[in-house]
Amino acid sequence: MPDNIWFTGCRHFSHENKSGKGIIQYKQRPFKSILEHDEALVSNYNNCVKDGDTVFDLGDFALTNVTRIKELLKSLKGEKALILGDHDRTISKNYKEFVSKDMLMWLRTRYELMLKPKPGSQKGKKIVLSHYPMLSWNGKAYDRSWQLYSHSHGDIDMHNGLLSFDVSVDSVAKYLKESRGGDNLLKEDYRPFSIDEILGVIREISASAISIGSFIINK
Repeated sequence: MPDNIWFTGCRHFSHENKSGKGIIQYKQRPFKSILEHDEALVSNYNNCVKDGDTVFDLGDFALTNVTRIKELLKSLKGEKALILGDHDRTISKNYKEFVSKDMLMWLRTRYELMLKPKPGSQKGKKIVLSHYPMLSWNGKAYDRSWQLYSHSHGDIDMHNGLLSFDVSVDSVAKYLKESRGGDNLLKEDYRPFSIDEILGVIREISASAISIGSFIINK
């Protein structure tokens, strides 16, 4: 069992074109350069994630070359798994180069994470992980499963009444800003979200959410 479970997505490391425009401008991230952006996101991540933790990245990791992607992956703590996004073409084309102990455990297009109940506890919980948001997913109706996604960068309200949440760094930063009643996006808020924080969001959506303490992860 990992020490903790984290979720993130749409980090867009090194995303900048020849004219100097990229993810900072497209999503109004509060960084002065792509170098500062990348260093801050790595630092924010490593301040949250410990070596024994498991991290599910829901896609759009980086828009750069193989060498730089390897460098970034090796700089990030934890056991990492990637759900491929539409901007992960370099990783997809060269996937064998990225699956190793210090980079990625695996990469897939979708995954169903099962949190199993501890003995004597309530039934387990399924979390459907995908890059793209869905209106319907496996177990949504009959098992009240959850869905986590990225892709939309917090620009659409998919979790209004649905047990789902956008874990992209933009969405998390916006959520944290709104939670504290702030006016500005903070650099340190571009970070992964823990399973306990996800449960907090689910509780806001549905009073029937079950305590996460009764679950264990089944990788």
